[in-house]
Amino acid sequence: MGLKHIEQVKTVVLVLLIILSITLTFSIWTYKPDYKTIEQSPSVENTIADKKKTGEVVQPYKLLAGLEGGLRGTTDPQSIADAVDQIKTWTLQSVTLSDPEVTVDELNQMTGKKGQLVLFYPSSVPFEVIDNLFKFTDTVSNESAFERMIIEKDEVNGRVMVHFAGREGGRRYTAVAAGVDMQKLDELFEYAKEEFTSYDTVSRRGARTLYLPDKPASIDALIYNMEEISPSKFKDALFPDKNNVKREQTAPTREEYSDNSSIMTVETRTKTIAYVHPHPAAESKEVSIPSELLLNTLDFINQHGGWTNNYVFASMEPEKKKITYRLQIKGYPVFSDEKDTSTEIRLTWGDGQIFRYERPYYTLAEPFPEKERRELESGTEAAEWLRAEKGDDFQKVGEIIQAYTMSPDEQQNLYLLEPAWYYEENGKWQQIGPDTRGSANGLE
Repeated sequence: MGLKHIEQVKTVVLVLLIILSITLTFSIWTYKPDYKTIEQSPSVENTIADKKKTGEVVQPYKLLAGLEGGLRGTTDPQSIADAVDQIKTWTLQSVTLSDPEVTVDELNQMTGKKGQLVLFYPSSVPFEVIDNLFKFTDTVSNESAFERMIIEKDEVNGRVMVHFAGREGGRRYTAVAAGVDMQKLDELFEYAKEEFTSYDTVSRRGARTLYLPDKPASIDALIYNMEEISPSKFKDALFPDKNNVKREQTAPTREEYSDNSSIMTVETRTKTIAYVHPHPAAESKEVSIPSELLLNTLDFINQHGGWTNNYVFASMEPEKKKITYRLQIKGYPVFSDEKDTSTEIRLTWGDGQIFRYERPYYTLAEPFPEKERRELESGTEAAEWLRAEKGDDFQKVGEIIQAYTMSPDEQQNLYLLEPAWYYEENGKWQQIGPDTRGSANGLE
């Protein structure tokens, strides 16, 4: 083959290679792979029961109305919820610090006047929390807190004022309520006149006035079936790697679950658990910010659906980073003897995470239809009996309430609830009565 023909072949091959290169490049640019959708495995939440909103847990326990004929009051959850729902429709504006330091006398004088509604909360509620429940146009962000919400009709100026009063020594803020349906508010006062219980005051020198029913009450004693929630559900929810948890029987009625960083003790007789997650800053002496303590613990319980019964906010100790939620039935708080069982969820917060978590793992089904009525003396009678018993120490009593005492019938797997009067002193609740004056469950 001559040189001329060889050069022609080379030229043809080169052209073909160029065409092939262009074709391959175009194919790469325009290629669309047929991706198949990868099915995602559903994330599994270790939730035990329902989650709750802040307003379902942070609730008033008593509503007092100042009327022409005197005081009327109630602890009925539905009546209180109806009043709160009405307030939620208002806009609270022009919030001002009306008293930087409320005295006992001032607190007594401003509570229970004619034309007032007073909502009592079980412990100090930070404004940062209540701001999620009611409509404010102003922000009170200095960790101020209140225990009483006083709604006052200003007949002269045709306005409704709302006072937020803390404990003695605390601040009082006042807001103007806009968007108030005065007809509905008047209907609420009329309903209180017809349906609420007659209340009276129990005055004490140098201490807060107590507001209590002045007539005997007939209350149902209740019987509930106890249903046990498997402690393994709490183990799965609380430990990050449930496969790395060891179980050990340390006593006939005690089990322990543990991993490298946490331990959960289960008391099978009392149906309670205690989970501890120690970490370097857990026992810091730094005081908790109250709003963060309340919201963080609410979120923690919600994460695993820990509201297995109707637990409500009961008390808070920011200096100890502790908070308590207590069982409530038919508007009455429930107490028990620690050696029998617990009716509380108690949490101690660490540095950004839980440190200690103590609670029951039972749940209560519907009460038995058969009920027996119990007659309780009036609240004012119970208070005067207590005054005679305690003498000068009666001034230290913070509150007196109707409640239930819960005790187990272990043979039949039942819980028995008996109505009783309780009083609070220095953060502890005790039953009023000549035969039962011992300290009730937890209540510190």
